[in-house]
Order: sequence, then structure tokens, then C-alpha cells
Amino acid sequence: MRTKLTVLPAAVARLSGLRTLILSDNSLTSLPAEIGELSQLRVLEAERNQIASIPDEIANCKNLENIRVGYNKITDLSALADCDNLVTLVVDGNALDSLESLNLREKQRLVTLSAKKNGIESVPADLGKCQLLAEIFLNDNKIGDLPMSMGELKEKKVRAIELDGNPLNDPKVKKM
Repeated sequence: MRTKLTVLPAAVARLSGLRTLILSDNSLTSLPAEIGELSQLRVLEAERNQIASIPDEIANCKNLENIRVGYNKITDLSALADCDNLVTLVVDGNALDSLESLNLREKQRLVTLSAKKNGIESVPADLGKCQLLAEIFLNDNKIGDLPMSMGELKEKKVRAIELDGNPLNDPKVKKM
């Protein structure tokens, strides 16, 4: 029998040189605010837990490049608004209805955005400002329309845009 972690001790903050923290496949319901003291943290993976929110203190992790918090119970991403060095963000299978609070305009290093299987109703207009964005996975949401700004994405950078499973209104977009 495998024991699952239910709480991440606040003492994790003592690991000041920690660069990678993988907490996937546990029974965590939250991340401690002290996670913001991990100034060297580059990778945070906490998929398949019961996490309802991301602590605001995560914004203090200025080196954070890769966040994978898919298949939790997260409803809001505003804590990530100031995480401007993100390269990969995976928030699949949560309870999100919007990506607006992400402040995508400032995510100039973002390459992969995956928010499949949520309840997202619209794509933020500032998505097109992410000049390095190469992979966009928004399958199985409630998206009806795409912003014109998606045309601003660099065509040589974009490798994949997945929108299947959305009630898209434009027949041309449905064929993408």
C-alpha cells in the first residue's frame, strides 16, 4: 500500500536551493504559502491532487518556468498573474471558467499553454501577445469564439492549436 501525502509541511521553505518540486499523485488539498520562499524553484508539478487554489505567494518564485497543476479543483489562476517567466503552464482538468486573471500579456516566455477539460468560455484577447507561444491546448471547454488577436501569434512558432470539444461558432475555425 502506497501512502499519499495529504499536507506539504511549511518546513519545505528551508530547502532554499530547491529547483524542482514534484507532488503529483498525492492527496494534497492545498499548497502552503511558504512555497513562495523557494526562490530557486523552476518546476512545480502537483497534478492529480485535490488542490483548490494556488497561494498568492507563488509569485515570489521569480524563476518558476514550469507549472503543472492539472486534475485538481482549481477555480482561479490570479496567483500566477505575476509569474512572468513561465514557459509551460498545464492546468487541465480543473474547475476554471476563465484564463483572464493570468495576465497573459506579460507571459513573453510562454511556449505551452494547456487548459483542457475545464469550463472556460472565452480565450483572453491578450493571448496573441505571447510571442513565443507554440502550443495551445484548449480542448473540451465551452469556448464559442476566438479573439482576433490569435492572428497575432507568430505563424512560424505555432506548432499546435487544439480546440476540439468546444462549441465554436465560426465554421472555418471548426475545421482547424
